[in-house]
Formats: sequence, C-alpha cells, structure tokens
Amino acid sequence: MSAVLESSPSTPDPSATPIKHTPWTRMVILTVAFLNGFVIMSIELLGGRVLAPYFGSSVHVWGSIIAVFMLSLSLGYLWGGRLSLRRPGPRTFGAFFVLAYPTDEKEDMKATVKLAARLGRAGIDDVSAGFFFPLPNTEITRQLEDEGKVTYDDAFLQLPIYVHNKFLSEDRKYNEHFTAKQLTRWKYKTVAAFYFNSFLFHPTRVFKIMWNFLRGKEASKMDSFLQETKRKFRLRKKPKKTSEAAPAADAKAQVPVGER
Repeated sequence: MSAVLESSPSTPDPSATPIKHTPWTRMVILTVAFLNGFVIMSIELLGGRVLAPYFGSSVHVWGSIIAVFMLSLSLGYLWGGRLSLRRPGPRTFGAFFVLAYPTDEKEDMKATVKLAARLGRAGIDDVSAGFFFPLPNTEITRQLEDEGKVTYDDAFLQLPIYVHNKFLSEDRKYNEHFTAKQLTRWKYKTVAAFYFNSFLFHPTRVFKIMWNFLRGKEASKMDSFLQETKRKFRLRKKPKKTSEAAPAADAKAQVPVGER
C-alpha cells in the first residue's frame, strides 16, 4: 500500500492575480456581514439594559460598553485581515492510495482501511484509490521482470489507463495474495471507511457535497463521481425517448397521402 497526501489550492496566488468572487459568494459575504452587525448591535443594546439597574444609563456607562465592543471588533478585524493575507482562499487536502502492491498482504490492507478512517476523522477533504501498475526502471518493476510478470508490449503501456477503473481484472493484477475481486472489495472498503468517518465527524460536508451536486460543481472526487453518475443517467434516458419517437414517425410516414 502506498498513500500520498496532496494539497491543491482552489484559488490562485494572491500576489499573482486577485481573488475572484462569484455573485453567490458576494451574497453570502454581505449576508454574513449584515447578520454580524445586527447581532453585535443587539448585544450592545442588551448590555446597556442589563447594566442600567446597577450603574445607571449615563454617558460613562454607554461609553464603556461602546469602547469594549469597538476594541473587540478592532482586534477581530486585525486578526481576520492577517489570516486573509496568509490564507486567502480555501485549500483542499486529498489522499491517494495505491492498492494491490505486489507485497501487500491482509494485514497491510487492514492498515490501509484504518489509515483511511483516521484521515477522514482528521479532516482530510478528499480521497482516491487506484490499483498498482509497475513503473519502468524501478526496483519492484525489475523484480517483476525477473519473475517474468512484466513484458513491455502494448498492453503494458496501456496499464495507466486502468488505474482508476471500478474493478480490477486478473490480467492487470500483480499481487499473488488476493484475487482481483478481493482487491476490488478492499478498494471500496478503503473509500467507504474514509467517507463514513469524514461524514460522521464533519457532518457539514454532506450538505457541501449536496450543494455542489445541485450546482454541478466538481470540487472533489466525490463531486466528480456524482456528476458523472448524473450524466450517465441522463444519457440512458435519452435513447428511450428516441426509440419511442421512432415508431410514431414510421407510422406517420406510412399513412397514405389521401388520408392526411
């Protein structure tokens, strides 16, 4: 098993180009700013009412309340401004697992599933799992060559195409400890362990994925999978409509001219 952590910024470098906001993000920012000001003003007035029976409602009391709120807002703006310069946009962290390595055994696959679950709990945003294929001029590939399991032909050069296939076939398997079906099941166990823990400990991600699905946005592997599934479902429904329209067109064409 091999795991790689990847970090991909969803916004460009602020020193190179400015951050672009969509109308939706502008509306969210304005709404949050309005609610923030409304809540702060409400708490400020409520604080004056609470202190009035004990200290009165003189200028000094209201001045102290306003000073506390203004100082808190200034510190918050200062911290938020520095944070925005340091991290101007959201960053996505993903993990990529390479399964079906020639030396993988049952204990290794169990460790892979546990690691995927830990990454889901830790807050990693995305995960992807693929099957092993030998890279030329590597130690493991030379070992497979000595064993007669690697031949440099057209089929070998096409192996990278099948890395992310849904199922592993026996002719593209280099692990002798499992069958292709077993390795396929381990792949989906790894992905399921990640997303189960990710949704359990970070439930807001469920709504984020649903929102991206409705908008047609592909910000993660799960988003891409859902959008691809939706496109396939639409393509399957189109032939039915055309096949239903074809007999009607044939019947219309067979009607005699005098009866039209």
